[in-house]
Amino acid sequence: MIDATLLAQVKAALLDIPGDAAEDNGNLLRGRFPGVRMAFCSDNDIPPRIEAAVEVFAAGAIEAVPSPRYRLYYIDAGEHCLELTSDADVACGLVVAACDED
Repeated sequence: MIDATLLAQVKAALLDIPGDAAEDNGNLLRGRFPGVRMAFCSDNDIPPRIEAAVEVFAAGAIEAVPSPRYRLYYIDAGEHCLELTSDADVACGLVVAACDED
């Protein structure tokens, strides 16, 4: 299960990473959250039908409509194969998806 507290902690950790270097710092994130599976990809690789668990915006973003730096998605491994899910209760990990600057 991935609860709101864990999501908030991962979000805060991502805000501490400069630029769009979450994937480069994957071991750092995994070390801060042992037992939580983490995968990294581009948000363009996520099917549009999957809703993000949370969006991470740059700290202090002042644009009228800021774009997220990352979107976090839930991972379920209940059927032996990893798959994306929208159900936090069955989630065992997170996908950290970097968003393009558009």
